[in-house]
Amino acid sequence: MYQGLWKWFVLAIIMTASMPSCHQKVAHIEMEVLDSLCDVNPQKALDLLSAYENAISKSPQDTRMRYALLLTKARDKSFISHTSDSLMKEVVSYYENHGDVNERLEAMYYMGSVYRDMHDSPRALQWYLKATDWGERHIEEVDSTILRNVYAQLADIYSIQRDARLCLAANKREFLLDNHALQDPTTMMDLALSYMGVRQPDSALSLFDSSLEHIQALGKERKNIDIIAAQLSWLASLPQKQDEAKIRLAIIRQHLDLDTIYNVASSLGNYYARYGPSDSAIFFNKRAMDRSTKLKVKRSTARRLAMLYRQMGLKDSSLRYADLYMQLNDSLTEQQQSEETQVVQNEFEYQRNKEAEEEAYRQAAEAKEKLLKYGIAALLTLTLLLIILWQREKKAKREIVKRDVELETQSSQMTEKDKELAVRSQRLEELDRTLTEKEERLADLDLLLGAKEDEMSAIREELYRTQGINEELASQFELEHKKKEVTELSEVQELLRKKADGHQVGKTKRELIKDLFATIDYTDPLFAQQLRHSIPDISRDDLTMAYMRHAGLTALEISKLVGMDRSSVHRHLKVLESLLAHGEDASTQIGGL
Repeated sequence: MYQGLWKWFVLAIIMTASMPSCHQKVAHIEMEVLDSLCDVNPQKALDLLSAYENAISKSPQDTRMRYALLLTKARDKSFISHTSDSLMKEVVSYYENHGDVNERLEAMYYMGSVYRDMHDSPRALQWYLKATDWGERHIEEVDSTILRNVYAQLADIYSIQRDARLCLAANKREFLLDNHALQDPTTMMDLALSYMGVRQPDSALSLFDSSLEHIQALGKERKNIDIIAAQLSWLASLPQKQDEAKIRLAIIRQHLDLDTIYNVASSLGNYYARYGPSDSAIFFNKRAMDRSTKLKVKRSTARRLAMLYRQMGLKDSSLRYADLYMQLNDSLTEQQQSEETQVVQNEFEYQRNKEAEEEAYRQAAEAKEKLLKYGIAALLTLTLLLIILWQREKKAKREIVKRDVELETQSSQMTEKDKELAVRSQRLEELDRTLTEKEERLADLDLLLGAKEDEMSAIREELYRTQGINEELASQFELEHKKKEVTELSEVQELLRKKADGHQVGKTKRELIKDLFATIDYTDPLFAQQLRHSIPDISRDDLTMAYMRHAGLTALEISKLVGMDRSSVHRHLKVLESLLAHGEDASTQIGGL
């Protein structure tokens, strides 16, 4: 935990010496410290860089360029979108002839990141490819972390462009450059998904198992629940992989409070849609649709729900989601058209800016030779103009001939379409007659269904009466059973405190918590009843902390038992107090919450 304190100490000394005079030159060592701070705390680095804004203009060019590069880096790592390329253009131009190999690589990388945020994929791809070429040519000198980030961005662009082959190549290179790749489940998952994209499931499954083994070895299943959920979704889609899928399903079931996360709910929906039961598949698919904001995901989920309802014989629900699927499909089509239009516009802007830069360079070159070659340049310009006019005239004639041919083709196509329309109109009349007959048949079936529903209502009422009697008998039996197993509250309290202090008490933490629940439910049943009534959707962790607090345990003891830091326990308890304050005076029943 003290690994980076020396940097903060040096930075504090530097800031103390430099802040009294904003016009002093920025020292080289300050830039190195700020560079390291960008990786640890980018927002803090951004604040400190902003403080140098006035002093930087009086610094040498190398310092100003280094400052501009660090400013872009801090913004990028703080997830602030770049809106202009003017600053990085100057930085890249400078580092093409100055600085070391890592500075030039970083400049190329962030130039690509600027165009990525500006939704200019062609130029973003151009600079990322330049960066990989530079990094591979100087592989022994460059920082592998920067080069890995470049390949990661390349993989994202290729994934968006649906080029699975290039995406896999980029992810492979990113994986090989990571010295700790075999201990990084995220890197392994990126490569595994790339293998799935090129239909190599065996390689992907091997990486799935390796990443899961590493996650379980560290005991970080909850932190990496999104990775486990992604694996479950893919395994559910593959034949004869139910056993591997069940392993992931069991882990997710231990953290069902996280099913509000979209990909967790979606993975559960995919699994149950394939292996059943259907009602569970419908429940989690609905939850996934509610949590997702992407039209493409909502569309596929609506289609899956329509199919599930159709398999269950629920026609109305199936039709409702089929209609929703069509609406989302239309919305997605409009969105894709808009995105494609934006891509074309970006490409047009890129070509136009490129042509403008080339034109500016050409004009500058001509200006240098203007006095000596003005006459020749004018003659060449006139000749070029005549050639352009001649080429345009030829092109215009070709366009006229081409349009005449297209008009004739369209005219013949219109004639054929009129014939097809007449045939389809006749077919529609026949379908209308058939639909009328089916509607009459449906009316008869509705009458029959109404009679059946009355019979089912009578059976359901009898079933509810029987179920009520069974539940009453079960609750009496459970109460009698708890009376036999209950332990004194003071004894459970003492055992929990010893467990929190690290002593061996002969029982596991899970058994002690179970004894705590049983003891309080027996000795103070009103507490549990009022707690659940006031907070009906309370999570298992918050319920455990409420019971421990009611038993008289301190926040420090609770934090040790539930595996959370003390401040988080305090925050959870305050939230419970706030929620209970709006209940029916339940706060008076929980012993100091």
